[in-house]
Amino acid sequence: MQNAEEKKEGIREKLILLVATAALTGGAVPLIVNYMQVSWAAQQKLVEADLTRQQSLLKDQEELLKRVQKRLYDFHISIAKPAWYKYVDPNIEKYEEALADFDVVAWQFHSDMHQELTNVRRLAAMNTYREFENLVTQISALDNSLTALSVRTDTTSSDWEKLHLDANGFVYKIQDFIVHLAQDFALKSFDEPPSG
Repeated sequence: MQNAEEKKEGIREKLILLVATAALTGGAVPLIVNYMQVSWAAQQKLVEADLTRQQSLLKDQEELLKRVQKRLYDFHISIAKPAWYKYVDPNIEKYEEALADFDVVAWQFHSDMHQELTNVRRLAAMNTYREFENLVTQISALDNSLTALSVRTDTTSSDWEKLHLDANGFVYKIQDFIVHLAQDFALKSFDEPPSG
């Protein structure tokens, strides 16, 4: 009788184990799978949000690079033109026109540079920001030199030659900074050596 009861007990244990396994398989597995799917979806949303943020940052960096490059080169021209027409190709009419244009452009340029300094500080490494800050200080010195020469009555051709050479030399500083900024932003087209 004990054998029969032990067999019944064994069958009962196996049946309980079978029912428990079926319940776990039928109930717990879908819950686990659902939990994993929800967890994966949440992780996927985080990854997508991060990619969107990175794309936005890259777009902001590219736009900043283009704006800064254009503004620096345009301002360089506005400084170089009066010196050109005063020293290299003397033409009083064109000199006065270039000087009047410079006076208008200079105020807007400095306003723009204050904004761009903030943008570079936000989007670039601190050493790149410091380099840009230094560049803006140097361009302000060129601005001051042109302004001082334009109001003096005792200027010599060597005064204007120096301004002309300083303005033209400044182009290389702009180029170096633009390359540095692009490298800081990891824009590949600026990392490649020039072909030629």
